[in-house]
Amino acid sequence: MAATRAKNGGNNKTPDKSGSENYDKLEQMIGRSITLQEETKERLNKLDCRFGTFEKEIQEIKKEMSQVKKMEESIKEIKNEVINIKNNVTVTDSKVEIFKNQMEMMMDQMALQELRQKEDTLRFRGCKEENKENLREKMTTALAEFLGMEESI
Repeated sequence: MAATRAKNGGNNKTPDKSGSENYDKLEQMIGRSITLQEETKERLNKLDCRFGTFEKEIQEIKKEMSQVKKMEESIKEIKNEVINIKNNVTVTDSKVEIFKNQMEMMMDQMALQELRQKEDTLRFRGCKEENKENLREKMTTALAEFLGMEESI
């Protein structure tokens, strides 16, 4: 600054021409700074809005993930129940098969028993039955006479 004063003849005043140029430049710089600051504020506001949106989306995703986890746990429980039911059905099927086999054996035994009971049963229509009648003895005697043989029981 002392060098400028010496050039101006020791005058404390700054030259008008260079001062107004500097003032204009300074105003331009201030204007640019203000514009830049406003643009930066707008961008920050937009980023802030986007950030807020992202935070909301993240919260929604977290809620959905917790619901998915709950659904996954429910599915696992249902799967375990289905496996248990399948096992129970398998056990029941095997028991039913055993029961069917036993029923078939019993039916066979009952049929054999009925055949044994009817083995000596002979009915003639129109013949009167007597109480405590021994059909084997009567038939053996009647057949032996008919065939001309001795009776032997």
